[in-house]
Amino acid sequence: MSEGKPVPSQMRDTITVVISSGVSQGFIAVLYLLAARHVGPSAFGAALAFIGVGNFLASLVDFGQNSMILREMAASKISSQQIFHQVFTKSVAVTLVAVFFGFIVYIDSSNGVLAVALAIYVVLLSLEMTAQSILRWTGGVKKFSLTIICDKAASLLSFIIVLTADYKSEIWIPFALTVGSLVGLLVAIILHPGRFRLKAQKFSAGQAFRYIASARSFGWFGFAVALQGLDIFVLRIVAGSEAAGSYAAVSRWIMPLTLIAGAYSTATYPRFASAKDNTSARALLQTGKKLWVGSWLVIGAIIVAAPTLVEVLLGTEYSNSVLVLRILCFAMFLSVLNQPVAVFLQARGSEKQVANSIGIGVAFQLTFTFVLGHYLGAVGASYAWLIQQSISFILLASLLHKLK
Repeated sequence: MSEGKPVPSQMRDTITVVISSGVSQGFIAVLYLLAARHVGPSAFGAALAFIGVGNFLASLVDFGQNSMILREMAASKISSQQIFHQVFTKSVAVTLVAVFFGFIVYIDSSNGVLAVALAIYVVLLSLEMTAQSILRWTGGVKKFSLTIICDKAASLLSFIIVLTADYKSEIWIPFALTVGSLVGLLVAIILHPGRFRLKAQKFSAGQAFRYIASARSFGWFGFAVALQGLDIFVLRIVAGSEAAGSYAAVSRWIMPLTLIAGAYSTATYPRFASAKDNTSARALLQTGKKLWVGSWLVIGAIIVAAPTLVEVLLGTEYSNSVLVLRILCFAMFLSVLNQPVAVFLQARGSEKQVANSIGIGVAFQLTFTFVLGHYLGAVGASYAWLIQQSISFILLASLLHKLK
């Protein structure tokens, strides 16, 4: 078989993840579209800002441990006992962080129900991501993909149920996501080929920090990516909830535009890591070219149809989001390349350099979101995202070129 041809199992895995990612991201995009129309820009912006902070905290506590566990499992370098002790330690740590987060949300919003819902969401999200990471190796791509679909389907279904009751409150957005994470976690546990042996053990704060330190190269990458999710929160601070809502209304539901590249990276990561040398790994990376071109064609179509899409999907309240959508689409052109290249480099042992590259880009993004968001609102935040993707592309391309 020639180097440029994908092996059948690799392509099957990619197709499986593409389909599951497309379906699940479609579910979550519909949820956000319904929520944006239902509660309006201001309430939507406030809710998405808090959710972004919650996602960031879940990733911060993990700090790359899930990615490290997957790599070590693929290389048979970690025992089941080590895995489950690490999971237990992280579970206790994320619970403590979630309680503190809920307290901060209550101070900001004076909404106790919202604070509790977000705290529970952070805990369940962390547990779900860990269970999915383990299942991805032990149960295979199909079972892993099923947990993702079940998660997003449950989120959308629960939100639709709330809509039928005509409850107009931003609290139902994190509530729906919490239901989804709970369902995804339960499905991952049920589908695990063995038995999740997560037993109560002695918690040690020192051990928790040692686990984080052992995964610090992966952690910095995850930390940088998670920081990007704070863009709505930063924009809300400098431009208000309405601007944050106008930006979030398009920035979050267009994420499926990169699902093909993301699915390819997810499916191919274990093979990138286990390839005998960098030449073989590069051949695997090259097999994704047609998928990336397909993504670019869809993105180009959305740029052309942006005015119609915003009016039909979001309504006239979000007419200011047309330019935002188009700028974000240009950023997506680069994101489609950045995702697989970053995962490839990470799998080949350059996780620290990747983390630095992404971190630099995100630092520029949040800085420009703060500055440009103050003067241009949602449009300024979209320009900041384009700047971030451009910087990351240049740095990642340089790393790829230097890899022997």
